[in-house]
Amino acid sequence: PAIVTDSAVQALQQQIRQRFAARQPSRITGYPVPDEQTDFLSACTLNCIVDIDTTNYTATVQAGVLLPQLLRALREKGVYAQLPADYSGTLGGLVASKAAPDFTSQLTGVQALLPNGDFVQYGGKLMKNAAGYNLCRLFSGSWGALGLITQLTFKIYATAQPRSATAVLTPLMADPLFEAVKKEIDPYGLFRSPAFEKDIV
Repeated sequence: PAIVTDSAVQALQQQIRQRFAARQPSRITGYPVPDEQTDFLSACTLNCIVDIDTTNYTATVQAGVLLPQLLRALREKGVYAQLPADYSGTLGGLVASKAAPDFTSQLTGVQALLPNGDFVQYGGKLMKNAAGYNLCRLFSGSWGALGLITQLTFKIYATAQPRSATAVLTPLMADPLFEAVKKEIDPYGLFRSPAFEKDIV
């Protein structure tokens, strides 16, 4: 299916393309970025809850949405997700840091901007739409080194789900597949994991 973007995503795409042309390194964060921190790209403008589908039991949410906001929206619809109870950062940061493996196993779709500004999409509401690399698994724990997650789709439930009480940040653990994909999509090594884990969430 075609990728539909809003003005916030398009602005980030343009910014990434300009940085790629200038070979300017980037680190991803969910927080607003002061002007002097030129090496950071912020996903904080990606703050829309796109869809809570109580028929197919999926939710589609932009990566910059804060978890307290998302949990309130789910409660208002009378549905639940396997999200940690104490995490106050963004949904994209939760996935990129692999802080909640139970939740990331519920992902059915991801959209992201690659280091050259191209879009990539995997899955959606129905996993039968997915082909090629499982990008949900690749981006989980990538700390922004593969691209900037813009949107995630995940399973929701009619009843409360068991969930971890505490989110635990997992350091970037590269493996041969990760390294191969990284080299293919980011040959100049422009997208780098944050210097400090707190910078991404």
